[in-house]
Amino acid sequence: MDNAANRVASDNASTLESLTEFLYLVPVGIVRCDGDGRIQQMNPMAVQLLLPLCKEPQLDIFGWLDRFDPNGRAAIEAYDGECGLVRPNTRVAVRPPSEDGLPEVLSLTITKVSATHFMLIVSDDSELARKDRLLQQKHRDLEATLRELGETQTQLLHAQKMEAVGQLAAGVAHEINTPLQYIGDNLSFLNKASTNFLALVDALENCDKATLADTLTETLRKRKIPFLRKRVPRAAEQAIEGIDTVSAIVSAMKEFAQPGIADKQPTDLNRLIEVTSTVSRHEWKDVAELVLELDEHIPEVLTQVGEINQVLLSLVVNAAHAIGEAAQERGTITMSSRTHEDHVEVAVRDDGCGIPEEIRARVFDPFFTTKPVGSGSGQGLAIARSIVVDKHGGTLDFESQIDVGTTFRMRLPRAAT
Repeated sequence: MDNAANRVASDNASTLESLTEFLYLVPVGIVRCDGDGRIQQMNPMAVQLLLPLCKEPQLDIFGWLDRFDPNGRAAIEAYDGECGLVRPNTRVAVRPPSEDGLPEVLSLTITKVSATHFMLIVSDDSELARKDRLLQQKHRDLEATLRELGETQTQLLHAQKMEAVGQLAAGVAHEINTPLQYIGDNLSFLNKASTNFLALVDALENCDKATLADTLTETLRKRKIPFLRKRVPRAAEQAIEGIDTVSAIVSAMKEFAQPGIADKQPTDLNRLIEVTSTVSRHEWKDVAELVLELDEHIPEVLTQVGEINQVLLSLVVNAAHAIGEAAQERGTITMSSRTHEDHVEVAVRDDGCGIPEEIRARVFDPFFTTKPVGSGSGQGLAIARSIVVDKHGGTLDFESQIDVGTTFRMRLPRAAT
């Protein structure tokens, strides 16, 4: 019997020794306190973590919690059970960041072990806090980089648009010059005609009544009045048509080149198509006819107008170039609009040379171009896709056949109703 008791005592002593060894070696601080917060036992890790933060040598755990975790005491006092988890893992900043190796952030877990005692588990989360700060700084750096990229993209879009406007300027000037020329010719003719008509009036006013008939007949013949009667109305009509043409070109150019509005606004895509066809006329008029097939009932969509204008211009110019490269007499560019259930589609179709299959995957790559050096930057389609996909949540794709032609389709989501 004595041997059995001795074995039990020995086992208990061994267990206690093992438990004590475990408590001394475990890499977390363990503090055992009575109900008044007086520390009764703490392992070496708890001493290492807590004592450097305690200025008063007899500081109880409640005083420590009041200093670093004011809600800790309240959690203990509010707990109404005899044992159990009082407060789960809570991270507490105990001192400003430093390089002296002392704890900056501790993780605290409070557990009631009996009606009169509770236990505090303490671990050093300073490294995690430092990693969190580093991650937050990287996140801020990433946000700053993304902002810079966004600003760079905006500047690139603006530069591309200004380049397009600059290229259009010469063509538009030529387009305006033709109607201005026949406006000038017709106004010159009307000026001479007015001289003849006024001469007739003067002759009638100054002639003798006896010779009125002879004077009228001679003046009509000499001043070519019958001829002028036929030509003057047509000359006036042509001058008015020329003015209307110039007005339409200037109005379209003004719409195309107007400063972009940052916010999206309801947009009539048919109007944008008409504007683009007008300002780009010098690009396609020598190689193709441009046909509009527009859905009259197409709904408005939310767009940044200047940017969608830029997309349409790139597609029309590319179509004109493709037809020019096909070495045919004249081709056809068709710009169409269609309404679908959840989106609106604008298509630009040409009957040009088509896109070789081996380069189709690279068409939208930045700086990719098949044109000679100095003839293209390779940015048009890349920027167009960025505008449609990234900024408008739409799609831009194409289908092409060699020696048949290419169709680009831009799809933009319909506004929610």
